[in-house]
Amino acid sequence: QYYYATSSGKLYHRPVKVTFAPRKAGVYEAELRVSSVLADTLVIKLKGVSEAATSADLVENFTDNRAMDGRFTGDAWKGYHKFDLGYWKLNGKWNSKSNVTLAAKDTLYYDELVANGVNTLQLSPVSSAAKCTAEYSIDGGGHWKSLTVGDADGKYVVGTHRPTLVRFVSSESVEVQRVTISPNTVDERETFDKIEEAMLKDADSKPLAVLNETFSDLRHTRILGLKGWQNLTIRGERPFYAWQQKNADQSVVENEVAQISFLKYGVEDRREHESWLISPTLSYKNAKSKDLTFSLMYRNQTTNGEELFGFYIITEKDGKATPYFLDISQYVPAGVKLEPDMWFDYRIDLSKVEGLAIDDKFHVAFSYYSPVGGNATSLNFMIDDVTFGRTDLPELSVDNDFIQFVFRPGQEMTPQPLNIYSDRTTAPVTITLAPSAQKKYFKLSHEKLPLEGGSIAVGFKSNDSKTHAAALLVQTRGAEPIIVKLLAQPITAGISNVAGGDEDVLLPVVSGSELTINDKYQAYQLFSTDGSLLQQGGYQQRIDLSGVQPKVFVLKLNTDKGVRSFTLKR
Repeated sequence: QYYYATSSGKLYHRPVKVTFAPRKAGVYEAELRVSSVLADTLVIKLKGVSEAATSADLVENFTDNRAMDGRFTGDAWKGYHKFDLGYWKLNGKWNSKSNVTLAAKDTLYYDELVANGVNTLQLSPVSSAAKCTAEYSIDGGGHWKSLTVGDADGKYVVGTHRPTLVRFVSSESVEVQRVTISPNTVDERETFDKIEEAMLKDADSKPLAVLNETFSDLRHTRILGLKGWQNLTIRGERPFYAWQQKNADQSVVENEVAQISFLKYGVEDRREHESWLISPTLSYKNAKSKDLTFSLMYRNQTTNGEELFGFYIITEKDGKATPYFLDISQYVPAGVKLEPDMWFDYRIDLSKVEGLAIDDKFHVAFSYYSPVGGNATSLNFMIDDVTFGRTDLPELSVDNDFIQFVFRPGQEMTPQPLNIYSDRTTAPVTITLAPSAQKKYFKLSHEKLPLEGGSIAVGFKSNDSKTHAAALLVQTRGAEPIIVKLLAQPITAGISNVAGGDEDVLLPVVSGSELTINDKYQAYQLFSTDGSLLQQGGYQQRIDLSGVQPKVFVLKLNTDKGVRSFTLKR
């Protein structure tokens, strides 16, 4: 569409460009029609002839050595350059346009994922191909396969139909003018319904008895490429990638992690997306400990809630892989609801997981699925410090696991001390208040302590006359998390509801020796503050508490939406 300016008598618009890119050989004909009111229609005949299907070849001419993103600094980016197609690793030298020198045993690595796979690779001039081995990876760089034979034109046949990385390794110094990557089409993309069909089996010659992955010293925002790991993009184009998580004002990198998100600003992408991150092969028999640890955090949750994050143990036996889903919500302490931007340190003894049978070889796996990508999704997950088989895991302890306040509304309470002790820690000790909505009442002097632990003070102030309950989550990477319960009760109210993070109709009311619950649930359990079961039963609107001795107890309700927990006082 063109626009006519009456004042100048001109048409305003950029020229129309007609391109021709057939997928198959043949003769193609069409018409381009240009029309306007009261004017004759101009018809331009179009004809395209293709003896062989043209492909959207990716051609790297090394035209210029461009400036890289300002964030891409540090040792992890040593030897990286930005050329025509994007980022490449080259320890040799860019001399001038189409003139690159690879040193002996140098690696020319294309740091971009070819989403639909690669048909062929070509090095120019042909003499350079004779001195280089082409390699490709379909699992994000965890495992590489070599292609040592190039044809007379310097081509290597790759033949993959799934997301692929490519690189060249030189045997001696060599000059390169051009690299041509011929990708396969989206119609040829391999799809997988099951992870056991997509993953590489028996890929590692020797299973590891100990795993200790911190995801450190990697390239920020780039594909996570770790030896032995499998970073698989089953649907869509986004794998797990390295990420530097910064503090609130973006001034300090607090954690280097593996991150997954299918968000792409300004892009509408209605395709399904699914990616997997799978650890190297581990040996259950040879491991001196069966403890598995990892840290997990999520943020930017979407409103539709259709994204799915999964944690699996994948066993291997006789060339067959079998995935086992583990519901990690079962390993979060009762009464703690994980929230966005809250790290939680999981520690799971695999020998105690019900229904899990591991003969010897197995993998730890994380999956993420979304029905859409692009700007329709924003949820992301961060994973850090994945370990297995360690016998030197840190331990935490506290001198008080229950802090209670009896307050008058409007009066600030004297802070109570909490001493936290640590052993063998390699990361700071963090103290997180849950639910976070209670931060306006409970005040912490510190939310982080050094490796050796220390003391914090817990204060309280409220202008209302409600009972407030919360918990302190005391953690350090690899240790069993500790829960310190917090309870604040008004002096004037011997009985009241608990104000937690989810104030709705399912709030219990204690009156003397009777507990009233004004909503539906399936079953209940009463626990003492040390975790001992006091009483249980099916649905009752009124529960008799005459047999319950403790004045403070924990109520758990099984509902359609999951398990709800309340700390109550008689």
